[in-house]
Amino acid sequence: MKKPVFFFLVVLLSGITDRSYAQKFGDGTGMFEIPVSLSGNKEFIPMEWSVDIGCYMTDWLAVVAKGDTFVGLFNENNVRSYSLSSALGGGLNFDVLKRGRNTLSVRAFCGATLGRADWKYTYYSGGVYFSRGNGDIKPTIGLGVKYYDTNKGYDFDDYLRVYLSLGFRFN
Repeated sequence: MKKPVFFFLVVLLSGITDRSYAQKFGDGTGMFEIPVSLSGNKEFIPMEWSVDIGCYMTDWLAVVAKGDTFVGLFNENNVRSYSLSSALGGGLNFDVLKRGRNTLSVRAFCGATLGRADWKYTYYSGGVYFSRGNGDIKPTIGLGVKYYDTNKGYDFDDYLRVYLSLGFRFN
């Protein structure tokens, strides 16, 4: 099994275990989210699968740990290639507006790739997310900006991309 897939499964299963046994998420003290992000243009298309696990410090502020599995599709000078990597990061979630079953959040994250990645980078991202739903499961849609800062020694450019995120939030 490839390392990024293995890493994603470990993060996903540990998050499900955390949700099931360690803490009751329905009381509003935590969040568990599985978003998928996609953006790009002809030269670079990043696709990411993430697991976000957070803990609310107040009614509106959560500290969030983020694990990503990344596939980057490149097309430079009509040469197609791809990059696989896993990243670990953290950030903050601000619930700006809560009205009934609707939640509008602003999030900021930073993180870096792990292990022997094809492309090593540090990322910085921020976005606006909207969740709507009854009970513990809420569909989430987000729009944000992500900056990929390539580490020295790699033959990749730095990239700034707008992304669309779709997922489910459990809290």
